[in-house]
Amino acid sequence: MSVQNLVIFDSTKSLLAQSIMSAGIASVYSSGLGAATTYKDFAGLSTGQITSYLSGLSAASLDNIFICVAQAASSVTVHQMFVDDIAALDPVLKSSVRGSTNDAINSGTCQANSTATNIVLATTASAVDDYYKGMYIATTVGGVTVYHYCSGYNGTSKIATINSATPTITSTSTYVVYKQSNLFTIGDTASSLTPAYDAWTTLFPSINPPPLVSLMSGTGTVNSASLQPHLMVTQTADSFTISSVTKSAAFTNQAYNSGTFYLAVESATTGAGQVTPILSNTASVLAIVPFNTLPTGTLVFQICAGNAFCLYEIYLKYAVETYLANFTLSTTLNAWQQMLDMLNVIPKGSLTPSYNATMLDMYAKRGKAVFDTISAGYVAV
Repeated sequence: MSVQNLVIFDSTKSLLAQSIMSAGIASVYSSGLGAATTYKDFAGLSTGQITSYLSGLSAASLDNIFICVAQAASSVTVHQMFVDDIAALDPVLKSSVRGSTNDAINSGTCQANSTATNIVLATTASAVDDYYKGMYIATTVGGVTVYHYCSGYNGTSKIATINSATPTITSTSTYVVYKQSNLFTIGDTASSLTPAYDAWTTLFPSINPPPLVSLMSGTGTVNSASLQPHLMVTQTADSFTISSVTKSAAFTNQAYNSGTFYLAVESATTGAGQVTPILSNTASVLAIVPFNTLPTGTLVFQICAGNAFCLYEIYLKYAVETYLANFTLSTTLNAWQQMLDMLNVIPKGSLTPSYNATMLDMYAKRGKAVFDTISAGYVAV
């Protein structure tokens, strides 16, 4: 039987480019497995519709599930998945990859004083606080198995914190604490990483991220000699004139005097998208080649070492949302493949992915067109 994968994402425009980006990375990973991949877009679905879709998935039908949307610990808002709904996907995985049977960390019989939001694990459970935090717990009560997300753990009392123990857990209830190696939650930030960067490092941990991932990572840092990294992602100006931008004590004196640095206007009421050379700077003031048009409103800017890729993370966000969100199209999948790995060798262990620079630039320019029309007020976000 062929590999069957499911990718869940949210294509809501002007909001979740990172979700689409994570899904794109998952699509490349999935194609490397030779998988038949189903894409489910949660855009516009209510929480009830999401729960209904998940509960309708066939048991033991999937090899891998990629959750490219944010997780919600308790109350679910739009564009999120409840962590217990994610836990309940374990039976949907094929028996050979189910976490509760193949990746068990601890199991036993619950102790008597379990409550509605606590499970008191057996005495054999870990003595380390939060050892099981972020893992899943399957409890069986009267022959009924329920799946839970573990949000905390006390190693002394053996209490694992969950959202709701229904049906009521007793001293005859059994449990399994498990990891889920074939269920990838790559729609949330991890530490300082964006979902896109987290998705890459989760699925391709030994491979340097390509420019598309790096530019969309939120840092502007690009792991390629051909692309200059941004030195500063976002700063909000205290004040500005046609030829200067002030941000109190934000800069190293004379750090940008070489003539190779540029200031880019990330957002403003009017005048966004302008890129202009920095002439010199003090600790608080950047002297610049005058703006073509004096921005108005709150000025958010970034400093780039070289102007070739200034604002690309903004342009690419709009391109991803507008042109690369329909995974049912083979052209979309091909575009992701070419920009992430032009030679289609990532799953075969390549240490450095190739990429199609022409295509990357083409989509950035398409995104710039969308950005410019929004900035000019011609269309609403």
